[in-house]
Amino acid sequence: MRQTGVLSNSYIVPLSSKVIANMLGRLEAGALYELAQLWTKWHVTYPHLTKELKQNRVTQQEFAKEVWSEIEIMKTKKYAKRKLIDRIIAEYWTKGLNALQLAQIEIQGIVDRPSGYSWVSSVAKVISDGRPATEDSDDFIFSLSSQEFLENLIKSLSSLFLTHIYVSRHPKYPLIMIRIQVFEFTHLSLRRGNGRGGRPEIYSRKPYFLAIPMSSPHVIHSEGDDLVSNIVIQAVEMTLSSTQRQIKLVKSAEPPVRSLDTMHIFKGVSRFSNSLGSWAPYADGTVDLSPLADPVNHLSLNPSRLASSEDKENDDAYRVRKETAAVRFRGTLGKFESERMYEHVTPIKRKPIVLEGEDEDMDEAGRKTEYSSIAPVQFAEFSVRKREGTEKSATFKMFLMGNDIFAGMHELAVQGVVDIDRIPGWLTGAEGNTPGVIEDGAFKKKKRV
Repeated sequence: MRQTGVLSNSYIVPLSSKVIANMLGRLEAGALYELAQLWTKWHVTYPHLTKELKQNRVTQQEFAKEVWSEIEIMKTKKYAKRKLIDRIIAEYWTKGLNALQLAQIEIQGIVDRPSGYSWVSSVAKVISDGRPATEDSDDFIFSLSSQEFLENLIKSLSSLFLTHIYVSRHPKYPLIMIRIQVFEFTHLSLRRGNGRGGRPEIYSRKPYFLAIPMSSPHVIHSEGDDLVSNIVIQAVEMTLSSTQRQIKLVKSAEPPVRSLDTMHIFKGVSRFSNSLGSWAPYADGTVDLSPLADPVNHLSLNPSRLASSEDKENDDAYRVRKETAAVRFRGTLGKFESERMYEHVTPIKRKPIVLEGEDEDMDEAGRKTEYSSIAPVQFAEFSVRKREGTEKSATFKMFLMGNDIFAGMHELAVQGVVDIDRIPGWLTGAEGNTPGVIEDGAFKKKKRV
């Protein structure tokens, strides 16, 4: 067996039942049911025949149809996903799950729980005349064929490692999702209790994820600076390069974000990426007045809709702060008219079914509130520099950390802890997670390092 190449989809990865149960348990119930039924339709993921079924001459295809029907009954009756997990492990896939199934589980986990992973980004630059890539270099806009990209990426990585690569399209966003897992050989004879006579076996490294927005120069990927991570990035560069061009991925100086939704707004094709905070209505399309619209209730021609202590005697200070903060942090007093925060030609799919014990309004950080940001950011860094030649001067760095830092600032403004009339735009989320330098009150984007 060669130490380099491509690992087969059908290879059953040696994982304990407990590990598999934990992986399956992270999925939403509706997604788990759909995934299990999908496995009964592909030969490579057919349920495993027991010795008894083989003796009764039951074929894999017949057993797969039977399993599909049983799962459909469980889904119709809205059984808890724990019962399905037990059947998957003990009755349907008794030998374990193969490499393809594990890849699909983890990709689905990212879709179900987008805030469960930490993401960073790089921008693709075209290198010309052998000069190193800089911010001024031309961007390379992704417009990829999934199959062609997969084949070239496999070719680049398989010469170095035994790898398994899974590519799929995100069901909600125009993203190509790529899971890359590198395997290493070891000898089980080195381990205690080995009864396999030293037969070589493979063990996996932590999976590496790429999320490539279409028609964008950015690549969203796993955080990491180890050997495998660097080699994966180099392989992507080689895959994108050709005899006519050389592509270099320049890592962003922006801090990691624990939300794929947020990263897609920042780095994908979204009007909101450069229109956050009080600028959000411009991306939402509610600022410009249509010739056919009724101007009576439009904010630009009827500013009295904004609460003010001067023109509405019945409004107390709290309501003034609350509505002013809503405009400063979210750009609107109500909900956005846009059904989604990105550009895509496909229609919006219906919401997945919610089975027993699940709440569709919950995310991993808890229930969303009226202060929640459009694109939640967990970390931000700002450097405030002193004014030269002035008596009142200061130089300091500000670090903000939390599940949704600008939602926290929003709430503080409503409570009156922060002066909503004086808070600068970069503290309302207008610059997203871009690290910046504030000189004389003006925000300047920090250079990439």
